[in-house]
This record gives sequence, structure tokens and C-alpha cells, in this order.
Amino acid sequence: MTPHGLPAPIRPAASRTRGVRARFAGRAGRATVWGATSAGRSGFTVIEGVIVVVLLALLAATLAPQFRFSEGDSEDARLRETLHVLRGQIELYRVQHDNTPPGVTGPLMEQLTRRTDVAGNVGTGPQHRFGPYLVGDEFPANPVTGLSGVAIDHRLPPFVPQDPENGWVYSKATGELRAQGNHARYRW
Repeated sequence: MTPHGLPAPIRPAASRTRGVRARFAGRAGRATVWGATSAGRSGFTVIEGVIVVVLLALLAATLAPQFRFSEGDSEDARLRETLHVLRGQIELYRVQHDNTPPGVTGPLMEQLTRRTDVAGNVGTGPQHRFGPYLVGDEFPANPVTGLSGVAIDHRLPPFVPQDPENGWVYSKATGELRAQGNHARYRW
């Protein structure tokens, strides 16, 4: 009896319990990845582990090409953004200077990086109220080639092969700017 008047729980003898445990411990269960047997039912079986590894390999094989192509896509996006900004600044110059593109009445880089008057003359007086259109003393680097030089021509040819010194091609006659590089990017 317990102090509260309830009957005491029945407990098996220690030797009897040890014998049962010893009998089941010797049996071989299913082999698992974590070393447990099927009697314990903990862990994954070897076949379950193989299935998980195969599924992860298939998932990785599906996603790997997408990551490989994303680097080229980011270069293209940076190039398009840089072209958009530069062309916008050239157009702003043209609007503020009576439809004259930069580089016609003076050096291209001076007209884009310094203050100018309506005629495109570079100076610092009160009549030089336009610009600067670019920060610094040169064009930004072409994100694909890494070059910041500008090849200036009166008209743009259909395609210019890769130039080792210039990242951009500019037409003084039309104010058109294109990126050096492969044929597809040049046509942007």
C-alpha cells in the first residue's frame, strides 16, 4: 500500500526485464542510414537516403544552367542601363543647345563634363548655365568591355569590330552612341 491508501503498482523483477531486453537487442532489424534498427524505427533507411540524394541532384541539375546564364544577363542589363543614361544626357545636351549634338562645336568630353553656353562654348561665366552632363573627365566604362574610351566618327558604320582602346562609338553628325562589343550589343 502507498501512504495514501492506494495499492502499490506492480513492477517486474529487474532480472526478468533485463532478460527481455537482451533477447530483443540481439535481433537484426533493417539497416538504416543512422544505424537504428527497424525495431526502433528511428532514422532513414538506406533506400530513403538514396532517393533524397537523387532528388536533390535533379533539382541542382535543373537550377545550375539558370545561374550560369544569369551572369550574362546582368552584363546586358548593366550595358542597357548605361546606354540609356548616356543617351539621355546626350539628348538633354541636344535640347539645350538648339538641336546640336555634343562634339560638333567643340571637344566632346569638354562639352559633356564642363559648363557650356547655348552655342556649346565651355566656360564658367553666368551665360554658361548648361551642364555638366557627365561626372568626371571621361565616359563611364562599358560594363562588358571595361573600356571608357570613345571612338568619334561622322556616321556610324553598320558594325565596328572590337576596338582594344574604346568602349563606345559616337557619331558627331547624328549624336548616336553605341557600345563596342559583339554584333548584337552594338545594334542596341
